[in-house]
Amino acid sequence: MPHYHTTALFNRKRSSLLLVVAMLGCSGHAVAQTSSAVVNNSKITPAALLAYQASKGTNAPANNETALQELIDLELLAQDAVKQKLDTAPGLLAELENLRRSTLARARVKKLLEGITVTDEAMQTIYKERIAALSPYEYQLRHILVASESEAKSLLDRLNKGEKFGTLAKEKSLDTSTKESEGLMGWLNLSQVPAALKETISKLGVGDYTKTALQAQNGWHLFMLENRRDLTPPPFDSVKPQIKSLVENQKISEHLAGLRKAAKIETKK
Repeated sequence: MPHYHTTALFNRKRSSLLLVVAMLGCSGHAVAQTSSAVVNNSKITPAALLAYQASKGTNAPANNETALQELIDLELLAQDAVKQKLDTAPGLLAELENLRRSTLARARVKKLLEGITVTDEAMQTIYKERIAALSPYEYQLRHILVASESEAKSLLDRLNKGEKFGTLAKEKSLDTSTKESEGLMGWLNLSQVPAALKETISKLGVGDYTKTALQAQNGWHLFMLENRRDLTPPPFDSVKPQIKSLVENQKISEHLAGLRKAAKIETKK
């Protein structure tokens, strides 16, 4: 089970449609001041160098000269690949076509984002709606994940005999994210958990554990309520970036839905 936090409620809907623009953060304002090269009559332009640096993100070389030398190396290897006729391999051609699609899609998403205005009023409305949907409490649970119902029943027998939930979690749980902390999870709100688990958690007293195991796709789960506290909603200003991204993503999704509706799409198996 993942860790949750209240602020995650304003970030869960963010999809890769927005993340794809991360590599487009570098603009072309400094092209004239950027180096270029010619490698065996093939030009590496200033614009190509800037695009390469942008594609590297936080791993971009510290200066233009280092980046240029890296790009020269890539060009030399690319030319060598052409000599070996690797540029005609079906798999590589498909990869290049997908790269073209991805690059154009990122550019279009970036352009769409530039035309989207998200007002404070709109964000305030969403913030109030999300806060109103929260339960008044946050819960801290311990968690054990096992592969089979028989294992879960065996652990329940040991719990009923007085063994500590945390000790059993560290010994038996398959949940690597909480195993070493004796099954301890982060604070969560009931709005963040599956419907089948909400009622179970809400009925637990502090120190109580589930008397039957809950089945999910990844195995069988046992929970213990470690603590409960009153909900303190995150301040509006602290979640504004997440809300803004949520609205932007919705606008991009609506645009994409329109494209799908207008397109003629045929799929073949």
